[in-house]
Amino acid sequence: MSAIDNVRETLLAELEPVDREYTETKERLDAIEKVKNQLEALLKAMDGTKRANGKAANKASKPFARKSDVMEVCRALVAANQPIAKDDLESLTKHKLANDGGFNLSGVALRLAECLASDAFEIASDGNVSLASNGVGADANLVSKSASVGG
Repeated sequence: MSAIDNVRETLLAELEPVDREYTETKERLDAIEKVKNQLEALLKAMDGTKRANGKAANKASKPFARKSDVMEVCRALVAANQPIAKDDLESLTKHKLANDGGFNLSGVALRLAECLASDAFEIASDGNVSLASNGVGADANLVSKSASVGG
């Protein structure tokens, strides 16, 4: 047996108890984690108002804006500021929906595209949006002037 083989055998002999202790400790840690998770789940079920991370479970989430909500804001903004650049209309609409309407903005880009593609608006080649001349967008006058850029 060579010197290298002797060192190898010695290292393997030292590794065996360390490896065994590691495995036992890992198994113990897994068991502790399982009990911890069960206790947290029980507490969460009993409380019902807090999640494990401390956030409120029943926190009221913002509603999603419907097409009618987006259309109402778009019509009011265009009526008060026509013609308005499409990019400006989109950003102002999002701002009004989130801040004034309290809406979640998820899906608003699609609703905006649907609204702008409707007969209520005309989009010029330069990207300016105005109410349709066919009268479809005419009921925007019924919407409060509070949707103007300044107010």
